[in-house]
Amino acid sequence: MTSGEIEDAEGMWLLHEQTRCIALKENRKHNLQQLLGIAIDQNGLLRCYGRMQNCNLSKAAKQTILLPKNSRFTEILINLSTVMVCIVVYHKH
Repeated sequence: MTSGEIEDAEGMWLLHEQTRCIALKENRKHNLQQLLGIAIDQNGLLRCYGRMQNCNLSKAAKQTILLPKNSRFTEILINLSTVMVCIVVYHKH
């Protein structure tokens, strides 16, 4: 599998979870939309475009993907990210 194929698969999983768990109506302002500056990106994913836009961070850090709360998928992503950070920190020491 190529890295592009892996990115595409991750995007499809994220889009599926957002569609399944997060109901934001296009014609009706949702409180989360206003609070976090949520908008749909070019791939159809919901991203937060809030106050972080003025920070000196990467585009990915400024425009975070909105993950559904109480989702097994979100829990798995967080656990995987935690493991990856621990591995990087361990190898740096």
